[in-house]
Amino acid sequence: MLGQNSKAAEECQIYLRMILPALYMDCIFDSFEVFLTAMEKSYLPMMIQIVSIPLHVFWCYLFTQEQQLGITGIAIAQMLTSTLRVAILYALLNI
Repeated sequence: MLGQNSKAAEECQIYLRMILPALYMDCIFDSFEVFLTAMEKSYLPMMIQIVSIPLHVFWCYLFTQEQQLGITGIAIAQMLTSTLRVAILYALLNI
């Protein structure tokens, strides 16, 4: 339509549809992060980020290289990382 490669546009559409749940989880995490920073407890989100970044790299490798899922694997890795960050934060706040 706009002169784009149809295969690239299709891959982009798949990625954007799959990444929506991860964006929702990121919004939840960011809201808690701002709240905790206002309460001078910014170390909790920071520690969760430190733990989740290596896991995200591992999941990207697992889904894109080992499972051969391509762009879909990247979206799945992001969903796992975002969900894990919210779950850990929620668990720590309920202790």
